[in-house]
Amino acid sequence: MEAKISEFKNGIFDVEGTLIDNKRFYRWIISKISLGIEPNNSELSLPTAGMPLPRWAKFLHQSQSLTNFVLGAERKILRLLDLIDQKDAKLFEGTKEVLYHFKQKKIRLFATTGGRTQKTILRLKKAGVLELFTLVIGSDLPKREHFKLFAKNLNLPLEDFVKETFLVSDGPVDLTLAARKGIYPIGISTTFKRKYLLKAGAKRVISDLREIVA
Repeated sequence: MEAKISEFKNGIFDVEGTLIDNKRFYRWIISKISLGIEPNNSELSLPTAGMPLPRWAKFLHQSQSLTNFVLGAERKILRLLDLIDQKDAKLFEGTKEVLYHFKQKKIRLFATTGGRTQKTILRLKKAGVLELFTLVIGSDLPKREHFKLFAKNLNLPLEDFVKETFLVSDGPVDLTLAARKGIYPIGISTTFKRKYLLKAGAKRVISDLREIVA
């Protein structure tokens, strides 16, 4: 049974691929790579990219040097893709109206991103929606730490915060993390297909952000 969004006090939104239509090439790549990797509801994922890793990746943790190599390579690839990203990337159609709707309903908004925090803040400011967010957190910290900081910002225990919060993301790892913590996960199929997002833990999947308030 789908929950009513109006019943929540907080909303967490992924930025790239959910609010802002950017990193299209990168999103296309990870969607194709992930075709052969089933969401496994585990911690096996690239920490900033939000892409699940196959189960054999657990052996990476047994070699610190190999782990460091993989994480270093990921950071370099993300920086490279950042350079070729669309400089004029805009919000998906209807996004600003949806965010203002939530703000009018007194729902506190948070932004989570695998990109750099300051760059994301500038993007949201340029898009005219930065002031709608209580807090924006990026790749300075692993995604799994973002929820704790959002709760801390409101002076709430994490267990209370998650009960009052929904998350919207195009990334399967975000959805898995949210579901595991008790946050209501909503997938948006701008990068991955509906079936994949449901397997990752989404309770509901939309194709357009405006559907969430319809």
